Amino acid sequence: MYSTNRRGLARALLSGTMQASTRARCTANSFELTRVAGQATSGVIKDFVMVGGFQEVEIDFVADNPGLTLCHCHRQLHMDFGFMSLFEYA
Repeated sequence: MYSTNRRGLARALLSGTMQASTRARCTANSFELTRVAGQATSGVIKDFVMVGGFQEVEIDFVADNPGLTLCHCHRQLHMDFGFMSLFEYA
């Protein structure tokens, strides 16, 4: 679990560690895609993103929704192998 005690910008790196692509989301937050497969992006606001196999996606979001936020994949096998993080805003 990640924890932050200040309200501000948070960055997360979503890594596709398996061959199959996966749909990833952060509950209760929209986020900006800042890098997809090594290519910088800006201004793309999403609530989920497809992460390709062995691909990385970097996202920024504002940590201003107090409580727990789960960033995760929608495939149980991927979550079992660690594609899931819990953020707590204090």
